[in-house]
Amino acid sequence: MKKWSPLGFFVYAAAILCIPSCSNNEITETENATWQVLGSKGTGVVIANAVALALDANGLPVVGVQDSINGTKATVMRFDGTVWGLLGAGAVSDGEAQYVQIAADSSGHPVIAFRDWVHNCKLTVMAYK
Repeated sequence: MKKWSPLGFFVYAAAILCIPSCSNNEITETENATWQVLGSKGTGVVIANAVALALDANGLPVVGVQDSINGTKATVMRFDGTVWGLLGAGAVSDGEAQYVQIAADSSGHPVIAFRDWVHNCKLTVMAYK
């Protein structure tokens, strides 16, 4: 069974996309110069305060979010080509997470980094393997 586990190194993450807190989250891609919704509007089971996006080894999007429904914990979702689903059992962090960033390692496994309030606001980096 795959699970999230702490890593002992720092991940240099890209920019974060902030969106208003709402339950109508959607991720889009461009195709033939028009935007297409991936999955359905109002994607998933999270209310995202902030979204960080990466692509896995198959080129499919993975998002890390600060999830308002779940105590502003870090949560990761993956698009399988049809629908969005939680990656793992739900929340990745023990408590509130800020400045959520996500990337994929050289094997395409998601790696998430965030400021961890439960652990004295220190950086936590975790990989899903």
